Amino acid sequence: MVAKYTIACRCGQKMQVEARQAGEQIGCACGQQIDVPTLRGLALLPQVEVQETARDGWTRVRGVCFVVGIVWIALGLAVTWRFWSLAQQPVEVLKFDQVAHDLSGRIERLTPSESFTYWRMFRDQPSGMLTGAQRADGIESGNQSYLGRTWAALAATLIGVGILGYGLLSGRKAT
Repeated sequence: MVAKYTIACRCGQKMQVEARQAGEQIGCACGQQIDVPTLRGLALLPQVEVQETARDGWTRVRGVCFVVGIVWIALGLAVTWRFWSLAQQPVEVLKFDQVAHDLSGRIERLTPSESFTYWRMFRDQPSGMLTGAQRADGIESGNQSYLGRTWAALAATLIGVGILGYGLLSGRKAT
């Protein structure tokens, strides 16, 4: 904090001076020149307590908003990329008729592990019993769902941009 001192003019007006102005002359509003005393003379004058105005520096709120905004944007972009990549996967459909035809021709020659694999496929995947067109419709609706989630994640990313912007711009003085 800079120390300021009060000097009175002959006209009665009081002005504030800093220690760096010691020995100089300053002008009063009335037009007279006033001699500022030396440092020793300033020490005898009444000192004015001046509160510093808030500087345009980082505050705790700005720092937290900045960090939260960056993390939010990073997570939003990662989730957006993941949903977008899932939505862009090609539709691969095992046609039930083809699988059934392949199995019927060699069902007698299946090894126990192959039999077990087919059994698990039909047991664990309810879509394993669907026709190719039914599975394609299901996959396509899943891709549309991923696209919707992609847009939601992108919107969440924009919220992160807003938080970051608030952190960067809050507390700035208007110019």
